[in-house]
Amino acid sequence: MRLDRARLLTLLSALALGSACGDQTNQRAGSQRGKADAEQAAAKPAAPTPAAEAAPLPEVAPPTVDSAAVTAPAGVVATVQLPSGKQLADLGAALDGVKPGSAAQLRAQLPFLLRQVAGLSLDKAADLSAPISIVVLDPAAHPEPFALLVAAADQDELGARAVKAGREIRVRDGLALIGPPAVVSAVEGFAFDQLRAQPDHTELILYLGPLLDALSPQIDQVLTEMGGAMLGTPGVNAQSVELLRKYANAMLAVGRQTQRVVVSVSPGQTTTDLFVRMYPIAGSTFGSFVSAQVPAEHALVAKLPNSANYGMLCSGQIHAGAAMAGLEAFLVEGTAATYNLGLTAADWTALFDPWLATLDGEFAMTMQLSLTPSQGSGGLKLSALLASSDAAAMREAWRAMIGAMTKAAPADGSGTKAMGMGVTTSYEQDALSHDGVGVDVYATRFDLSDMPAEQRASIEAMGAATQAMHFATFDEAGRGFGAMASAAEDAANMRALIDAARGEGEALELSEDLERALASSKAQTESLFFYADVAALAPAELKMPMRAFVLGMGKHGDGLGLRLSMRK
Repeated sequence: MRLDRARLLTLLSALALGSACGDQTNQRAGSQRGKADAEQAAAKPAAPTPAAEAAPLPEVAPPTVDSAAVTAPAGVVATVQLPSGKQLADLGAALDGVKPGSAAQLRAQLPFLLRQVAGLSLDKAADLSAPISIVVLDPAAHPEPFALLVAAADQDELGARAVKAGREIRVRDGLALIGPPAVVSAVEGFAFDQLRAQPDHTELILYLGPLLDALSPQIDQVLTEMGGAMLGTPGVNAQSVELLRKYANAMLAVGRQTQRVVVSVSPGQTTTDLFVRMYPIAGSTFGSFVSAQVPAEHALVAKLPNSANYGMLCSGQIHAGAAMAGLEAFLVEGTAATYNLGLTAADWTALFDPWLATLDGEFAMTMQLSLTPSQGSGGLKLSALLASSDAAAMREAWRAMIGAMTKAAPADGSGTKAMGMGVTTSYEQDALSHDGVGVDVYATRFDLSDMPAEQRASIEAMGAATQAMHFATFDEAGRGFGAMASAAEDAANMRALIDAARGEGEALELSEDLERALASSKAQTESLFFYADVAALAPAELKMPMRAFVLGMGKHGDGLGLRLSMRK
């Protein structure tokens, strides 16, 4: 039987979004099924609790607990483990939280998809209500790379079907490993020894080294052909393509320094959280970055000015550790690719070094992004505080950096491009003063003349063709701060930011949902927190399935945890 790869990709994609919430729905009760004898039934994994007896979801999705690290055989690129092949209580709740009815659709398709993985009918011969594991080998070396580990309800019948389908089957303690002979032979010990211990949730594990090796020809082809595929797109030029290529290569470098990635999802009544935990290779640069992370206290949030219009809040404390040199090199490459100013990598490094040296890692900002003209004008509006080890040195570094960029740019914007548009810049030191604090202004204007008329009209309607930013530094209570705010009439945004940071203005008021989300991030000891109010950002007619979403990042054991939380 030939595998339907499109359907298999559908299955694996769904599993990548699914995992349990540790919500009791995966409790198992031993039972005898099919024609298995008493000894086999006693050794067989127990069935999950019936849906009717499942406990209700918790109010807030709790974090999942990753399986312990194991050594996978050469060529294994991924494993998938499901607490049950039928009920999908954990995965179904997560999918229904995003799109109601999705669980029923997947539940109806899953037996057929598992049949495709096994290469034979599993009906009544395998206990699909019991835990199931899938091992995936390098698809370049194995045209049919899957092996299925399932409870054998009727060992004799399962064996007969395997022989008829040309599949290998190995049975141990009531579990059957089914797949192409070469695949089963390669993973037999691993599957029976390591995958019989099931997590209490659905879990996808990617082994990035072998996976990237397997996909290397396709990745190289995409990177090579990227320019030709994108350059015909309005607003895209060679600079933006090169920037995207550098970003992709940087992500690949991180992947090469990652031993495994564990993906799971946790559903709750009010939230559904997707977890991606990346475990670095010991001694790698990525590993040093992970080790440097600490839980954020988010103290600067209380120093932001109040605004009824902000749609996004970002706060955290990020440290680079021994990865700083690599991160700065990536920053230099990206900036040089974005701005064609004739500055060398050494020039950019000399500008960035003093600036980065003044940052202590703590920051907080609010943002409002107008996505449609009907939402008002102004494009991106921002108010940000950066904690600084030396406010005066930060001001000098900022002025040197922005001054060099402005000086190097031709007056007509011909030498500076961003997404295919010419950019004209201007910069003025101490353009205004507020309560003894000098405020600089940096402005950019985009040349939209080469853009399609519809896109140009939309950008102009949002007021995004021109952007101006105020910048200031100051000391308060023995601590240095850098402040950035979108320019407004009479510099109202910057004035409010300085006042709030000094405790003299109206501080930011958080909604109840935002307060709960921030408290959850603290409880999970995350270093970075990003909250987006979907209602404030997206037009109502889009009918988004969530009221808000959260992105979180922080150290998780020996790995780096990334969390996407969809708030209902």
